[in-house]
Amino acid sequence: MTIQPADAFCSGLIESLASHGVTHACVSPGSRNTPLLLAIAAQGGVEVSVHHDERSGAFFALGLAKATGRPTLLSCTSGTAATEYLPALTEGRMSHTPLIALTADRPPELHDRGSPQTINQTNLYGVAAKWFHDTGVPNADSVSNADHLARQAVATAIESPAGPVHLNIPLRDPLVPATRSPQEPPAERRLGPTTPPPVRRIVPDEIQVRRVAELVSGRTTVIVAGQSSSDGLGAAVGALARALRAIVIADPQAETRFAGNDDPALVSTADLLLAAGFTGAVAPEAIIHVGAIHTSKAVNQWLKRLQIDLIHIDDGQWHDPLGVATEVVVADPASTLLEVAKIVDAAPDRFAADWRRVDDAAMAALRDTLVGLSEPAIAHALLDTVPAGAVVVAGSSMPIRLIDSYGTRRSKPGRLIANRGANGIDGTIATALGVAMAGIGPTYALMGDLAALADAGSLATARRLRIPLTIVVINNDGGGIFRFLPQADPDRVDPEAFTNLIATPHGQRLVPIARAFGVDAYEVNDAASLRTALGERPDAPRLIEVITPNSGGPLDRARIVEAVVAATNGSSTD
Repeated sequence: MTIQPADAFCSGLIESLASHGVTHACVSPGSRNTPLLLAIAAQGGVEVSVHHDERSGAFFALGLAKATGRPTLLSCTSGTAATEYLPALTEGRMSHTPLIALTADRPPELHDRGSPQTINQTNLYGVAAKWFHDTGVPNADSVSNADHLARQAVATAIESPAGPVHLNIPLRDPLVPATRSPQEPPAERRLGPTTPPPVRRIVPDEIQVRRVAELVSGRTTVIVAGQSSSDGLGAAVGALARALRAIVIADPQAETRFAGNDDPALVSTADLLLAAGFTGAVAPEAIIHVGAIHTSKAVNQWLKRLQIDLIHIDDGQWHDPLGVATEVVVADPASTLLEVAKIVDAAPDRFAADWRRVDDAAMAALRDTLVGLSEPAIAHALLDTVPAGAVVVAGSSMPIRLIDSYGTRRSKPGRLIANRGANGIDGTIATALGVAMAGIGPTYALMGDLAALADAGSLATARRLRIPLTIVVINNDGGGIFRFLPQADPDRVDPEAFTNLIATPHGQRLVPIARAFGVDAYEVNDAASLRTALGERPDAPRLIEVITPNSGGPLDRARIVEAVVAATNGSSTD
């Protein structure tokens, strides 16, 4: 059998990627990437999903990788098809998500001469890729290098901080296999290890551990848990909180936020309490911040105002998201916290007890205040209703803020995923589909109308793959988040300009759009119907649309904050 170099190289590369832990490939049709497509299709153990739109396919891969922690493979043809990967790879780099992009390319002799579908793909994704490598046109010598490239790609993608890698593969005609002869069996290949390379994390040294312990031991401490890929971080945060009698303010993406264990250290209404002016009868003396920045503006502003020792801990990079850290530790957060917990003394109990008391009061006030289908009520109902083990994918604009502010402690464990690395709203449906495809739990997505419209084409993928995803769309006819910003002030921005250029009402309904793609869709008009719908377990994709007033957001929040102020009356406030 005669095997062309391109076939042999692509087959070897895909086989090696599979042997090192790649289990899913998101591919898009094309001609130039035919050798890659055929190699992927022939590789046992690699699940393949086909995406007509490369941009949607890349976000689908992003969701899969976020849900599983394993690198997802992407493959597309040359030219603008490859440029469509950039938004998802940008999010992947910012959120430390492992992806491996294989872009087919034209050979060097077709560049700079007007050849169709030919662009400069060298370092195409810039800083969005952790590592770029151009393989060169496959030849007899490069085939033996396929396993090395695969191992390096996987290791680089998952090494902390994880992120996307990009292999550019120029391919010459012929792009289809030569005629095979049954008398010539395929040559045997020697593969390297058949297990994924271990994730390398930075272990804290004794000096770092003792320094952190000195700064927090016996002191009233706030532990701020942000999004992080550190294994076991939720348990580590809990262990240190118990040892210090600290309070925990957890971002919705943090493992500890919706763990379902009713951790007494967790303050779930921190955003509302701080917006209401609560600061506690006992002042905090130190802050430990792990992972990414918190979603809540009120929390971040409070942390910056405190002007006390703030230790930021993150793995793989020097990171100070608030710009006020007095100590930065580059080490695995979970390992660091567990070691610190062994050698610290507890602070007075009154500090944490005070916060827990007002957190309970704020939760009660919130439940009493939520009526009808306001945006806060929708977010609260979603978190309160979805089953144990559920995964919620939140849109990056208002939805994750709604969940942070109004999604209180859960008795049932769950997980939240969002594209908050770069905070874009694009690709939200595709990301949620990828998460649902991972099968880690029943999956729900909460997003706004603009995010749904921006990614409506992904509904075709939902229908074709019959992925059981529930999409809840809050339709307030435009960019509702902008009504919370100074741009909405009529004394500063002309109301007509604000409406036409920033709020951008569109007049669309999502139900007929979803149905046009063959996705089951309907509108709910009351809270009971919403909760009933969320309690169902569909076996196919569906979209639930809730219509809300386009100016209701700020009014709803003001009313809830006022109720929290009244509920915590008598507590220490600013």
